[in-house]
Amino acid sequence: MSSPSKIPILIASWVLLIPLSRGDIGPMPGTERVTPVFNDADLVCKCFVQLLSTSEHSIKINGHDAIHRNVTATVVVQDRYKANGNDAKTIIVEYEEDVYRGHRVRGSHLRLQQGETALLFLKTETAKTYSFVDPFLGATPISSLPQATGEPGLPKLESALRHAALNGVRIDRLRALQLLQGFDVLDSETLSEVELFCNSDDEEIAFGALGVLLKSRTPESVERLRNTLDAYHSGEQPMALVSIGRELAQVNNYEALPNIETLSASKYTAIQLGAMDSIRLMKNVHSIPTLIKRLDDANGTVQYVAVITLAEILGKFDGDYAPTMNLFDDKPLYYRELWKRWWTDDGRKLYAPPTSLN
Repeated sequence: MSSPSKIPILIASWVLLIPLSRGDIGPMPGTERVTPVFNDADLVCKCFVQLLSTSEHSIKINGHDAIHRNVTATVVVQDRYKANGNDAKTIIVEYEEDVYRGHRVRGSHLRLQQGETALLFLKTETAKTYSFVDPFLGATPISSLPQATGEPGLPKLESALRHAALNGVRIDRLRALQLLQGFDVLDSETLSEVELFCNSDDEEIAFGALGVLLKSRTPESVERLRNTLDAYHSGEQPMALVSIGRELAQVNNYEALPNIETLSASKYTAIQLGAMDSIRLMKNVHSIPTLIKRLDDANGTVQYVAVITLAEILGKFDGDYAPTMNLFDDKPLYYRELWKRWWTDDGRKLYAPPTSLN
């Protein structure tokens, strides 16, 4: 069977994609990492789109008439968060797109609108022109970014986004919270100020703030998430839960384990899978009774994570205890029953909680 080093960690296996336009998909808001995009960019700036010009010609796509469009955007740089030595006030951003019946079907995933203010992550093409450095995060419309002080760098961008999250119009607050979730590390001021909005009456703002707060990886942030979900009785599953699940998956703090184990039974798929990945990350013997319960979960991915996490915690890579996911999918009942028999014969005596009746 597979050795521990060959069994893939499933962190972020639950991250979903959403449709952007005809024939197009993209990552859920809040799930794309900002830090590496910032590092790859030559220029990161708040810009006003002053002018758009296009040139078009007809093309054939799968036998249908479509339009190939070259877009040239003249943008005014209002603030720089990363500079490449070019201090020009006005720059040119170029991109291409193919349009069929009004829908973008190929080319750039991003569009600029004349008269909008946007946060741009750009790479240099020529001395005077730029393109988007990332196909999804290269441009975010957001008008509430203040003129930030300090030298260009991630801290300056974080400060501007924090201000927009706290003081901007609603759509800018949501976008700022989503972007802050993409930072690898946030400073304590950002975490403490955003925490104030975890109890917002606007549930999208509240969940966005929770996603940011969970970047602290603290037991308190996990407990706040559990309490919020306990009080949330809507049958709807907000999109923000996907990015929250991603953050939950990276919690590696034993003090948070009781709440993580409770969340592994959540009715919200992203939260449940994030909790399961967190349990797998911690590999704590105290989670064994919870993992045995998850063997009977309705979600097949949860069942597999339970199986493979039990194998990793106990070092049981002999026999059939640690199947690959493909093997598990072929006969899930066999592998689940194998672990249940182990629990009945041996595991319960060693790992069941003292008050357990299971």
